[in-house]
Amino acid sequence: MSEYLLDSNIIIDFLIGRKKAIESLGEIKKIDHFPATSALCIAEVQIGVKGGEEEATNKFLESLKVYDLTRAIANQAGEYIRE
Repeated sequence: MSEYLLDSNIIIDFLIGRKKAIESLGEIKKIDHFPATSALCIAEVQIGVKGGEEEATNKFLESLKVYDLTRAIANQAGEYIRE
């Protein structure tokens, strides 16, 4: 199964129930991809969690594979974005 790296904006949109994000995650699973994210995105999501949202947020985040962000990964990401 391949992985699909989610950015924090997609995770947040999913958690607040935005239809497009929910549909997108459903499509990712249909094409046999596994959702993943980076440790930095986890931090970005956690910043905005409000009281009463912790359990659902953490349950969803625990379902994702999480990649640590290294200098090499950050540099490569910057190069991809720049192109």
